[in-house]
Amino acid sequence: MLGASWWKRWRRLCKGTRQRRRRRRSRLTLLDPEEAAEQIDAAAAAAAEQIDLASDASFSCGSWVCTQGGWDSPNHKKTTEWFVVLSGARAVTDPDGTRHDFRAGDVVVLSKGWYGLRDITEQIHNVWINDAHDDIPGASTTPVVASLASFAPHMLERAGTSPERLARTFLDNGRTRAGFSSCAPGSFPGGKGKTAECVHIICGTVFLTNEDGSARRNCAGDTVVLADGWTGRWDVVERTDAVWASVTPP
Repeated sequence: MLGASWWKRWRRLCKGTRQRRRRRRSRLTLLDPEEAAEQIDAAAAAAAEQIDLASDASFSCGSWVCTQGGWDSPNHKKTTEWFVVLSGARAVTDPDGTRHDFRAGDVVVLSKGWYGLRDITEQIHNVWINDAHDDIPGASTTPVVASLASFAPHMLERAGTSPERLARTFLDNGRTRAGFSSCAPGSFPGGKGKTAECVHIICGTVFLTNEDGSARRNCAGDTVVLADGWTGRWDVVERTDAVWASVTPP
């Protein structure tokens, strides 16, 4: 049988526990909906793995891997996001319930101002760019999904000769452009002034030579970031297909 002294010690212990619980509750703070949404997005991002490849004041590029799951993104996006899906499957759903599914091989653009639901249906790996820019009057916020099938040869336009270059641009909002290109073996000068560009090579081999003469071999699976102001030369060894996105400041 337990004595009275034990009962007194038990009551003191319970009283102390209640006091600690009250103190913990008093430290809780309420977040407004926007702050809460930002923390949800941050928590989702923390569950993923990301590698930053390049960045400047408004343009950033990297690689992102995320496991299955979903979350709500109720805040309007502050950037335009382009990415190519290397593996896995994912979907985004607009506020009106329209769902956009995409998987390995697809190229996707989420424009500034978009918001809705994000779902990772199969562990996904993306290469992406984000472009922070001012609002573009009249620009659509509807997600754009382009599959590799939409870049079949008969859907491309001639973009150059010597060597032969075929291309298709599927997005151009006046600042961010995105598309597909196919180039036959040969050489040509590169450089687009203030335009920054991200190129993901699907197949083929190409050497990029910088203005100082240094060069790098790039082949299928490689991602190339050309900063604004870059000039040099492209030497295509074998036909090279690539998806790309470029950002030109006003």
